[in-house]
Amino acid sequence: MECKLSGYDYSLIYHLASMREKTLLKSLPRVLRHYYDEDKIVVTKDFIYVKGQIPVALVAHLDTVHKDPVETMYHDEKNCVLWSPEGIGADDRAGVFVILKILEDGYRPSIIFCTEEERGGIGASAFVAKYSKPAVPTNFLIEIDRQGADDAVYYDLDNEGFENYISSFGFVTDWGTFSDISIIAPAWKRAAVNVAAGYLNEHSYAET
Repeated sequence: MECKLSGYDYSLIYHLASMREKTLLKSLPRVLRHYYDEDKIVVTKDFIYVKGQIPVALVAHLDTVHKDPVETMYHDEKNCVLWSPEGIGADDRAGVFVILKILEDGYRPSIIFCTEEERGGIGASAFVAKYSKPAVPTNFLIEIDRQGADDAVYYDLDNEGFENYISSFGFVTDWGTFSDISIIAPAWKRAAVNVAAGYLNEHSYAET
């Protein structure tokens, strides 16, 4: 199997992994201003909310379980993985990375970046306290925060049509315990799914 990471510039994921949560929270708005008008970006100490132009909201959290940010990252081309002895923090810096790459591709969804998901969804709870409903038209939410390549988790969602739609892209329904959308989706009364971000061995120093 050819490694798709061969020759790939993964400096962005390294840059994201090397920052602490508070630093990332301060840095992301500067990046987002390249894609959205200033008045579409709401920044607080608990979340970043970007009001998009298409009726989809993408969600990721800024914290990781690791105490310290990544200092060194390695590319194992033989096994086609990135890893770090400090723990790569791909849960959920991989989700942040994917959203930024989607913006590079020209799409302008709404975005919700939350803090402290790993501590029980503190950022998501603060978000719905301020926004009990979407500020712009939003049909559904996609969180990018699951392990593997094709996981999809719906929590308490009872919407067969939405699940079939997501499955049509190759995602396989799995079971999950908690994520930011399990707070936001019920508050907004919107269908939501948490899809794979591409990492394995989450919450450990063996994460890839």
